[in-house]
Amino acid sequence: MPYFLPLLLLLFMGCSKPSLTPSKPNVIQEHIYEVGETILPFSLPTQHQKMATFDASHGTILITYDKVSTALQNSFIASKETHYLLQNDIVCIVDVSMIPEGIRTLFVLPKLESFRHVLLLSYDANFSRMWPYKDGHISVVNVKNFKVETIEYANTLKALEALLP
Repeated sequence: MPYFLPLLLLLFMGCSKPSLTPSKPNVIQEHIYEVGETILPFSLPTQHQKMATFDASHGTILITYDKVSTALQNSFIASKETHYLLQNDIVCIVDVSMIPEGIRTLFVLPKLESFRHVLLLSYDANFSRMWPYKDGHISVVNVKNFKVETIEYANTLKALEALLP
């Protein structure tokens, strides 16, 4: 029986070689919404540190990922009447997840707070990666009956005007 003792020790101590690669943190599988897929309601903080919810039953979601597309979106909305977003069931999401916290706090958030319309802010890169993306464009996702109906992109005021009411 003594010859089983080393074998038991190896089993209890773990006899596998240590991995040389670090383990991955809990990251959701990357998935980008496509036409026909179901969208569940979600809540995000606004630029004024309040929570806002998109019920996902219907409406349009505008998603921006960079300074240029966000400025274009804000310029377009500023040219509309005060309740334009609410009247047309439009929600604006700004991805701020990739901006370093210091820059975000000192420069980006104060700029976004100056806008009169509500902007939902995504601090979560995993959440932001679920939405369609095209470099330098605003992603325009139309939702009906909790499903993605269309996905389009705009990079000019004229193109955005053509996609929205």
